[in-house]
Amino acid sequence: MILKNKMRNLRNKIIFLGTGGGGSMVSLQKRSTAGFWANVEGINLYFDPGPGAMWHIRQAKLVPDDLQAILISHKHVDHATDLNALIESIHYQMTRGGWNYKDYKVFIPPDVYGLISEHHQKMPGQIIKVKAEREYKLKHLKITTTKNLIEKPYYKNRLDEFGYQVKGKKIDFLYLPETFYKKDLAGNIKSKLLILNMMKATGDYYLNTVKVIKELSPQLILLRHWVRRTLVYGVKKLVDKLQKDTKIKIIPLKDGDVFNLRTKTLES
Repeated sequence: MILKNKMRNLRNKIIFLGTGGGGSMVSLQKRSTAGFWANVEGINLYFDPGPGAMWHIRQAKLVPDDLQAILISHKHVDHATDLNALIESIHYQMTRGGWNYKDYKVFIPPDVYGLISEHHQKMPGQIIKVKAEREYKLKHLKITTTKNLIEKPYYKNRLDEFGYQVKGKKIDFLYLPETFYKKDLAGNIKSKLLILNMMKATGDYYLNTVKVIKELSPQLILLRHWVRRTLVYGVKKLVDKLQKDTKIKIIPLKDGDVFNLRTKTLES
């Protein structure tokens, strides 16, 4: 049966189906942990499908069959739980009524491969175990990785974690998962638009976020990945402080926000 669904037009837009992060939001879901869908010059990408990704994709009237790539920053539950489900949804094309669709890629850090079941490893056209500071092709897009990041000191040498720059003919952005500062963490990547995952709003977490922002020096930051302690601290209070300390414009995101990559504005 082909599902009848009125599709959303998201060309050159990002829909943030989830803006929450961390174990607290996996449990509470006060902010969704679903990740986000981006269309860049006609190419559909999905970033970090955490818990609830499939449900939110369908609620937003999006079609998994339309995806050309899935990109995972690291293997934590809030970033990768729905990976197998999303792979299967693209493979079987339940909306289009087809099956065995393999014309898509999955970009993952090497230690994420073990999270993909043997059954699902056969479904994508290609599973790419990314390396630091490498450029990959996806149709006409260039996908470039950062250095191997440090989610927090405890995970040093225990976790593979990467940010991704997506660059088309006229549009590009850098997605950076939550990370402590590392010198030249983005290598040669320069992007005016940064989608940044926030850690806690205080202490070393905040100070490292400021260092990261100052080094990358984008023109605009879309801030997400709200953990419970940050919501308690206050999103507006945090953003005001970050803007004062970095001198860079920051837009705090909420679930369901749609960002226009051409006009650089929110549409919701």
